[in-house]
Amino acid sequence: MKIPALVMSFAGWLAAIPAGLGGAESPTAAGPTVQLPDFDVRDLPIVPEPEHWRYAALPGIEVLSEVGDRATTDLLAEFIVRKSDLDFAARAIGRTLGDAIALPDSELPATPPLLVLLVKDASRLDDFSPGYSRGAPAATAGVTLHFRRAETSVIVFDAGDRVLNLPSLARESLQNLSRAIADSRPTNAGDLDETTIAEYIRNTHAEVNKSVDASRTLAREYVRLLWSRSAAPFPPWFEEGIAQLLAPVVRDQNAIVLGRLDSPDLGVPLLSYQEWHLKVHEAWRLMTERNNVAADALQALFLTAEDPECTFNRELRFRTLLPLERLFAPPSDAGSRYPIGSVWAKQCEAFVHYCLFGEKEVHRTGLARWIAALQRGDPPTADLFEQSFGLNWDAFGRKLREYTADGPVFRPLRLRLKECGTPAATVTLRDATEAETGRIKSLALLAAGQTQAARSFAAAAYIRGARTADFLATLGIVESAAGHPERALRLLTALEPQLTTHPRALVELSRLRVAAARARHDAALSDDDTVAALTPLLRAQSQSPALADVYVQVARVWEASSFRPDARHLELLANAVQQFPDHGELIIRTTRLFLGAKQVAAADVLVDFGQRQHLSEADKQFLRKLKADAHR
Repeated sequence: MKIPALVMSFAGWLAAIPAGLGGAESPTAAGPTVQLPDFDVRDLPIVPEPEHWRYAALPGIEVLSEVGDRATTDLLAEFIVRKSDLDFAARAIGRTLGDAIALPDSELPATPPLLVLLVKDASRLDDFSPGYSRGAPAATAGVTLHFRRAETSVIVFDAGDRVLNLPSLARESLQNLSRAIADSRPTNAGDLDETTIAEYIRNTHAEVNKSVDASRTLAREYVRLLWSRSAAPFPPWFEEGIAQLLAPVVRDQNAIVLGRLDSPDLGVPLLSYQEWHLKVHEAWRLMTERNNVAADALQALFLTAEDPECTFNRELRFRTLLPLERLFAPPSDAGSRYPIGSVWAKQCEAFVHYCLFGEKEVHRTGLARWIAALQRGDPPTADLFEQSFGLNWDAFGRKLREYTADGPVFRPLRLRLKECGTPAATVTLRDATEAETGRIKSLALLAAGQTQAARSFAAAAYIRGARTADFLATLGIVESAAGHPERALRLLTALEPQLTTHPRALVELSRLRVAAARARHDAALSDDDTVAALTPLLRAQSQSPALADVYVQVARVWEASSFRPDARHLELLANAVQQFPDHGELIIRTTRLFLGAKQVAAADVLVDFGQRQHLSEADKQFLRKLKADAHR
């Protein structure tokens, strides 16, 4: 027996409600005019000051930037091409892993778009994660935050000026200095004393370590965000490893090459600053003796300075690896907060690279089994690892050590560019309007869990005159999240005819109507209340992106209603279960409604279906209990 197929549209399904229910007027077809809520300064604990941002709209992306126009346009133009390549690469990686794991969407939905905020320095990240910058290492730059709700993805990126100075620029500066020293005449030698040269090189070396490739960093965060969109979450080590592996991917003639590594042949290990500083003194001694090898000695130092963006084979070649049990159970913020220069992050890259491309790809199947088990909620134990890979942790760790120390032997994956295409990379910047700033930053703050800050920022924009439908929909969502349901209900009800691209706002409107009806009378929803709650969902189900929450709310309305849905009404929910097979709440609520309609056989099918999906063990256990209770 299969889950029932959908045989009618949502509109037909709603129209099939008996006449006693269908006779209710649409909430927006008639009735009194609803006034927009009033805000004043006393209504807010803090009124944020206006902020000046530049705005750009790209395919699938909206950007607010407070860094320079040239830096912004250059960064975004490169990111557009990289994003297309990364989407293509994600699909290719998915094919290599097969059907055993829950893969992410191959690309982010175009509506609503990915929101990117380019901030001028790390202190601005504190708006989204209070105290974030105070915990960052002093030499860290280019740090990024990402947040995700079901329909909104947000990247907040520190794109300050020093981040856009590539390491190559600092190295070029050192090379110029070495040539100047080598060419200096005795009469000028006094101008370059040991303190001056050591301080100069120390500062430049620090700049090398602080500077990062902004486009590569943004790409890494996009990859991490992309893979976080799977219904069943990937373990942190895999998200970090795949982000480190794919971020440097660039086009090479007619192909995109996945798995390519930097050359490790430096002749010497990478030096710490302390070791490097001693080398500076030796170079100074050679220089003062007017030895011709002075320049060569300094040139060697450029190559041994630690590169924050090198691939794992250079970073880990002379380092001790973490035990696998520590790799798979890292601290919650390991690598993801400050991934640049993190041994954990680079070892994640090494592990994923080895499994995908090393040893003639013999570990791909084991990797897929290991990830699938962790997505099911199984703990990362030594026994489970051995069942997945056929090797225990110690044996696999030795192989990984050899892979990183001896120079990896692997076969990279080449993807033909003609299958990917080249997107247009045109970026047009302009001043952001009050409504755009209020909407995008409020959504970003809300996604970051800073609900009150989001409410203050959105309300301040409203006070200053923001009135677009997009902004008002966001304001309604934020007001509801901040604990102001009456104000949110008034706002979204007044706005309902214009909510043509806001499924989340329509879901929230339905939820608020159910809550208001239950507050008026502590009983099941009346006929009119049921129709009023279902009407916004009728519109939301046809809008992009498709949200499982639309159908979860449909189920909640039926559970709260005095009217019981019949088989025709349940067909839509059964179809939604197939559309969102890994959404535990949707399957549970749909199963309960089938049981309430005495369709036990169909409910059994739903329970068995849920056992095969990537649900939490608690959800699976609850479904089994529903089935057992129904057969008593």
